[in-house]
Amino acid sequence: MARTTRKTKRYPSDMTEEERARIAPLMLEPGRTGRPREIEFREVINAVSYLVRSGCGWPMLPIHFGH
Repeated sequence: MARTTRKTKRYPSDMTEEERARIAPLMLEPGRTGRPREIEFREVINAVSYLVRSGCGWPMLPIHFGH
């Protein structure tokens, strides 16, 4: 569910492509060992941005953001 790809923004708080390009150098690349990532950093940032902007709590986070 968390690996859904999309062409448009779901929420006004979602990160734009320009914003993503600016912070891309700060995001760590996946390591060669260990468990593969299940959720993209972009979705994590979108979820945190949604929480900050809406003022809701973690339990009220829409299911689109995954677990």
